[in-house]
Amino acid sequence: MSESELETTMRKFWHGELDILVSTSIVESGLDFPQANTLIVDQAQMFGLGQLYQLRGRVGRSDRQAYAYFLVPDAKKLTDIAEERLRIILEMDFLGAGFQVAMEDLRLRGAGNILGEVQTGHMSRVGMELYLEMLEEAVPITLKLIKKNLLFRNVRRLHIFPRLKKAFLSNFAIILKR
Repeated sequence: MSESELETTMRKFWHGELDILVSTSIVESGLDFPQANTLIVDQAQMFGLGQLYQLRGRVGRSDRQAYAYFLVPDAKKLTDIAEERLRIILEMDFLGAGFQVAMEDLRLRGAGNILGEVQTGHMSRVGMELYLEMLEEAVPITLKLIKKNLLFRNVRRLHIFPRLKKAFLSNFAIILKR
């Protein structure tokens, strides 16, 4: 589809001239169509937890009842991790669930490797030296927020791992020592 065709289609959907929009997962990036009340995700087992949460968030942005259907080819053949992601997304259907979804995603995938060989993203774009400078600037700010309990206010309210703060700080210190 050309850029102009895409723009025309999106405008028509926005103005209610089209009832159905068939799209790739690009809609997860924050498109806002308040009149959209039904989402159907095919091959839902192929998406990550964050993607599923973002996709589901594309519907229910008005006063109309919304529905999100996550389709899988054969529920009996899902991997354990895919089944877990779908279970979590079904359970996290309340306002403000985003933080808890992020915590579950962290639990499932791990914290990553901020300075390791397999790191991707910004570090590879800006170079190791600049990345370390940016990290050096961000660490004191983060530590101040932690000391003021600003980063952990929601953790207590959601009853997530009372030792998370301590574990986070010890892991954070280990990363900085390396």
